[in-house]
Amino acid sequence: MPGRGAACGDPAREDTAVRTPLHPISAAWKGEGLDLTTSNGSVNLEIPKTYNARLETGTVNGGMNIDFPVTVQGFIGRRITTTLGSGGPRVRTVTTNGGVRIRQRLPQG
Repeated sequence: MPGRGAACGDPAREDTAVRTPLHPISAAWKGEGLDLTTSNGSVNLEIPKTYNARLETGTVNGGMNIDFPVTVQGFIGRRITTTLGSGGPRVRTVTTNGGVRIRQRLPQG
């Protein structure tokens, strides 16, 4: 059975929580950016709706579901690079065997 993993972080607090019951996930929250990679497991990531970043994501064996509006041009393969908002730090999340789900986190309040 493939592993599943999840990561979340708050850029304002610069913290990251990584959960994975079966397989390791490596995550590095570097200030405002994020670098997350896993080989065998899905990635679920929430990013604040108003966050500005350069998003790089992809999977070899799985689907991609991105809640943010993205603009792509040309061939769409297993990886996507796009700009969220006005652009900014790199948020990279990739997996080999699993899907990628990137959701918008709405402001609380």
